[in-house]
Amino acid sequence: MSCLIVMSQKELHRLELIQRIRGGSLSVVEAAELLRLSRSQVHRLLQAYDLAGADGLVSKKRGRPSNRRHSEDFRNLVLDLVREHYVDFGPTLAAEKLIERHRIAVSKETLRQWMMEAGIWVSRRERKKRVFQPRGRRDCFGELVQIDGSHHWWFESRGPKCALLVYIDDATGKLLHLRFATSENTFDYLHATKAYLQQWGKPIAFYSDKHGVFRSTALYELNMTSSAPTPRRPRGASSAPTRRCRIGSSRNCGCAASTRSRRRTPMRQSSWPTSIVALARRRVIRRTCIGRLPRMRTSMVRCAARRFGSCRIR
Repeated sequence: MSCLIVMSQKELHRLELIQRIRGGSLSVVEAAELLRLSRSQVHRLLQAYDLAGADGLVSKKRGRPSNRRHSEDFRNLVLDLVREHYVDFGPTLAAEKLIERHRIAVSKETLRQWMMEAGIWVSRRERKKRVFQPRGRRDCFGELVQIDGSHHWWFESRGPKCALLVYIDDATGKLLHLRFATSENTFDYLHATKAYLQQWGKPIAFYSDKHGVFRSTALYELNMTSSAPTPRRPRGASSAPTRRCRIGSSRNCGCAASTRSRRRTPMRQSSWPTSIVALARRRVIRRTCIGRLPRMRTSMVRCAARRFGSCRIR
C-alpha cells in the first residue's frame, strides 16, 4: 500500500546522502561534513532509515502545535483587551499599547495572526484594491507638457550622478527639452523652463508630481496650471464653486471665476525671474490638432489688474 510522504528540501538532501552511504559510494565521515552534523547524529539517521525508510527522516514535529505557543486563556485575554480598547488600532501599535498600559508582552506578528483569525484586522492581500481610472492623452500638441526629473548615473564612471530634467508633450510623447542638473532644484528648473519657453512657447498646463520644487507661485504668474492637488474644502462651506481666476488677481476681471469670490486676498509675490514671466506673456503656443478638428480659441477678456495684462477665460 503506497502512501504520500511530505519532505522538505533539507530532508530530501539527507535522504540522498543516506542512500549513498548505504550504497557504498559515501562514507559516514564525508556525509557528516556535508550535512554539518556529528558522526553519532549520522548514525542515528542511518538507524531511523533502516527502521522506517524515508519516513524515518521526516521531522516528528511537523503538523503539531509548537511547544512555545501561548495558552488559549492568554490569547483570549489579549483579544478581549484589543476589542475593548484598541479595535481601530493596527497590530504594531496595539502590541506597543499592550506593553505600555497592560504589561502584556506579545509580538506584533503573533498579534497580527490572532487579530486576523478573530476578524479584527484585514490583511493587505484581502483588502479591496483601489481602481485608478487611466487618464487619456490630450488632443493637441503643446496643450499639456509633462515635466519630471530622473536621478541616474547618466555618464557612468565618467562623471558624477546627476538628474535629467525632461519636458514631454502629452499628446505625442515627444521629448521637447532635456537638461542635466546636479539635482532637482528650483534654479535648474527655472533655466530649463526658460529655454523651453524660448523654443516652444507657453503650454496651457504643466503636469508634474508632488515634488516640493513645483509648489511655487510661478505657475500662477505664467497663467498655467499644474497637477498639484488642492486642499480639501472644510465642512459646512458653500457648495458653489470657488475657483479663482488663473492670473491670481483679487480684483474682478469680469470672468466667472473671479465674480464668484468676493473675498479680497493679498497677491503672492512670484519667485521666478521677471524675464521668464515676461517671455511667457509674449509667446503663445500654436496649437496643432491631431486627428480631430481644431478647437475654438478661447475668448480674451481684459483684466482690471494692470500688472497681469489680460486673462484667458475658458
